[in-house]
Amino acid sequence: MSKAYKLRSEEVEMVKDALLKFVIEEKTVMRESDVIHALIRYKLENMTSKEVLRYRDEVLGKDD
Repeated sequence: MSKAYKLRSEEVEMVKDALLKFVIEEKTVMRESDVIHALIRYKLENMTSKEVLRYRDEVLGKDD
């Protein structure tokens, strides 16, 4: 099953910057979706709830 998610413009730019860096480093073709999928697969398990709450506070301006 797949699901579509929206990214904020700032995060899209972060993905594009990372992609450009990786393509230059590795000299191979990659896609933005490859970067996002790798981020989820290899970094998500180490994320803490505190980091999510910090994101909600700092970026979204939501105070829980």
